[in-house]
Amino acid sequence: MIDITPEEQWSIGAQKALEAAKHLLDSGDYELALFTCHLAVEKAFKAKIVSEKQIAPPRSHNLRQLAEKIEFSLSEEEKLQLRELSSFAEFARYGDETWVTAEATKENVKEWLTVATKFLSMLLS
Repeated sequence: MIDITPEEQWSIGAQKALEAAKHLLDSGDYELALFTCHLAVEKAFKAKIVSEKQIAPPRSHNLRQLAEKIEFSLSEEEKLQLRELSSFAEFARYGDETWVTAEATKENVKEWLTVATKFLSMLLS
């Protein structure tokens, strides 16, 4: 068994979630792809929290709350992006047909994959 640190575990999980979101886009499962974009960013924040604070990350899915736990300066646009990504977790988890129809589209998934990739680059570097 390979020994990895909690930070590495969260980081690997973030990268795997991002790859999964790409595969979900390719397969046409846009709702789950958006949820998985959120998951990737959530895990990246948790990796950063473990790295900076040397503590277990909070059991929260709210990305803005996770961002507040670390030394991470956010632009207004990034704050809005984190709020939107957090909403994907809720809508996808609890089902909302209006949201699925309006938001779970190929174009939106491509856009949010770009955003999620940017956050992972900032957090895991």
